Formats: sequence, C-alpha cells, structure tokens
Amino acid sequence: MSYTRPHSEIYSNLLGFPNFIDVMESKDQKSTPQCIIPLLSPPYNLKIVDYNGVVEFRGNTAESCGAVLSGHIELDIGKSIQLKKLRVELVCTVFTRNTGHQPWNTIVGDVVSRDRVDIFSSSKSFSNSVNRFPFEFILSGESPTTVASERLKVEYKLVAYCRGHGRWSAYKLERPIQVVRWILPTSSLLFESLDYAGNWNELIQYSISAPHKVYGRSDTIEVNFQLQVPFPYFQIQSVGGFLKQKINIPEGSSLNPSLSAINVLSCVRLPYSARDPSTSFQDDSTSFSNFNIHLPLVDPMTSAGALYSSTQNKIFEVTHHIKLNVIYSMHGVTKSLSIKTPITLIEVEKSRLLDGLPRYGDLRESWLVECDSPPPLYNGDGRLSISGSSSSYANSPRTTLDLPTTPVTPILNLGDELYTPTNNEQIPTQGKRKTTDRGSKRLKMLSTLILHPTSQLRSLFG
Repeated sequence: MSYTRPHSEIYSNLLGFPNFIDVMESKDQKSTPQCIIPLLSPPYNLKIVDYNGVVEFRGNTAESCGAVLSGHIELDIGKSIQLKKLRVELVCTVFTRNTGHQPWNTIVGDVVSRDRVDIFSSSKSFSNSVNRFPFEFILSGESPTTVASERLKVEYKLVAYCRGHGRWSAYKLERPIQVVRWILPTSSLLFESLDYAGNWNELIQYSISAPHKVYGRSDTIEVNFQLQVPFPYFQIQSVGGFLKQKINIPEGSSLNPSLSAINVLSCVRLPYSARDPSTSFQDDSTSFSNFNIHLPLVDPMTSAGALYSSTQNKIFEVTHHIKLNVIYSMHGVTKSLSIKTPITLIEVEKSRLLDGLPRYGDLRESWLVECDSPPPLYNGDGRLSISGSSSSYANSPRTTLDLPTTPVTPILNLGDELYTPTNNEQIPTQGKRKTTDRGSKRLKMLSTLILHPTSQLRSLFG
C-alpha cells in the first residue's frame, strides 16, 4: 500500500490565533498546563505543518495496514534565544454524552491513544532563523476514524509543546487532524446485487432486490419490494422504508466502564413512505404488489444526521440496514410486517482505486419481523390462525425471525425495533386488545428459547 503526499503544505493554527497559545505551567502541578492568551508577543512563531491534510485508511480494519502522518514543526525565531525542549504529540480522544443537549466543551474526554516525538529535550541556542523539525507518526489499521455524532465524538489532534526561559515559560499549539477510511473497489464484484426472496408462514411471499449491497455515501439506494399473497381479502394500508444507522461501543473496548456502558449511541433514520389504499388482493390469488423505494444518501456535511462508513474498530462499530414496513389488513384485522436487510455503507473516492479488497457477500440476507397483539395463535398444523386474534398495531409485542440463506444458528429475539408512524399517519385499529393464557405462555417461551436447527425454526412457524 502506497501513500501519496500532496505537494502543498497546509498551515493552520487552532482557534484562530495567528501564531500560538501561551501556556504557563504551575510549579505545583507541572503535568497540568493552564492555557492563557499571551499578553506579550513571543520571541518566535510556532507552526505545525502536516503533509497529509487528511489521514486516510485504505480498506476495513481487518485488511488495512495503517497510515502515516508526517510533517514538521516550524520555528521562526526573530532573535537569539535559548529553548529547553520541543516535542509533538498525536492524541486521540473519545467523548460520549447521555443526551444531545449537554455541550461538548463541558465533557471530559477519554484519551485512548497518545504518541509522542521528542524533537529535543535539552537546552539549545537559536539565532535569527527559520528552523524546521520533521516528525512522523504511524497509525494502526484498526484505529478509529474521526466521528462527530450526537452522542459519540472521536477527534485527533497534533499538539506541539515548546518550552523556553523567562516570561515565555512554555507554549502549546494544537492542530486538529481529520482521519477517514476509504474502501476503493476496482472490481464490480464488490458491488454484487442484493436479490433475496422469502416467505412468512408460507402465507405471504416477498422479494427484495437492489442493484448493490454496498453503497457510497453519495449514492441513492433503490430497492424493489414485491409482495405476493395466496389468499383474498388482503389489503395493504401503507409501505415505509428506512435506512438506519447504529453506532455501538462493543464490550471489551478500551474506553472507561462508565463510557462503554452506553451501547447504542445514535440511530439515524432516513424515511420513505408510500400510501396506496387501493392496493388489495381480493379476487386473483396470484396477484402481487410492487413497490420501488428510493433512499438518497445525503452528504452528512449538509444534513442534520451524520452518516458514517460501516466499520468496526477497537473503539466503536457502525452498522447499517434497510428496514421495510408494511401495514396491511385482512378480515378486519390490521397488522404489520417488517423486513430488515443489512447493507454496507462505504467512503468512495472514484479518482483513486485499489486492488485486493474483499467481497462483502457474507452478510446475512434479511430478517423478518412480525408485529401482532396478542401473539399469533397457531393451529395444530403450525399455521397461523388469522381469524383467531385481533390486534392493535402501535402497542404490539415484537418477534424477530432470522431467515438466513446459508446455514447459521438462528436466534429468536424479541423487541428489536418497532416502526414509528409519522405525525400525520393514522394507524387504523379494529377490535379490542385481547390477551389469552395461551398467547402469554407462548410469548414467554419465545423470549427465552434459542432455536438451533433451521428446520426446527421453520417447523415452529409453519
């Protein structure tokens, strides 16, 4: 893997100060400098110059070999002076907050990495000249990228310390660094199409197709969703689509326990909804309904919700999936059906391409989620008894059914997510909520049962 350094050098100072930030060290606590704005001009100008501009990881954390951040410290001295030490550090800090209302500047971050280069640590004399001291940092491929979500913030910065004598005891200069991760495919095999078909209780058949499984942040997700019902009197009330992003801090991360206790840090929902009350299956048992859903992936710099690449590193992980919701009625009963399909969201820069990137075809195809209240009643043959239950959609318990295409160990999970209607969307309900001992016992059993063979899972649900 090669890295191209731009010829232009970027000069920048933090907080708009033209030259420096003065730091006076306390004699009682030397390790904790106190930043103050200088009242007098210093005898030199301090600059941090980096050659990268943006640090780029190539490939995901499993395949990336890291990146190199290089530059130099520029010391412009106007007169003869003696300096004691000069060093530069690369610091990665993670901030988390419980709500989005707490200001970031009031939160103490957790420093997860700190690398230091001592340019000189003993007294040196300098005359009227411009001095440049090079530095270089190597970042591992599993390092986190820069993130600024609602409840998680990851930032990198270069910090230069210069200590002299007299009134200018010490100086500190900070420069923020942007760290991104690119996945740059040269082969169309990486963008293999999404094509999956399944059924629920052998009653409702569905199929999902999309041009790609992997999308760049500037693309538009185009999903074709089809439903086929082998029985009459089935009417679709509405269809909704969402792109959902979750940022998680997994167990075993290097953060403090108080910070790692926060699991889901943000959830971005990009909605799409389509209403067609006339869509119904009343006469033809082989009819199907077709929906085309478009989810534009807006630039996070111009939108309120920030989208990040699907990634997993030693600090956090970002996952994405498409969720399709169908609200339907049959025999006077309103129910809902949701299908979740994972996708991969990447950073794409089409002007630069790399070989040897993996295919992302090992993702499980989809999950089927059925919402009903009370839990569905089944006949002796395992089929769902439609007329034996009446439901209210909004407060219904949830059952998540995993339908993999390859043999995996499915786990039945209750209560993943529930579709939330918009303010102008009315969910029709009919009948009163009905609870039965049989339904409550079945719900308790499903919430604690792990189904191992796929055949047993399908036989249980018909």
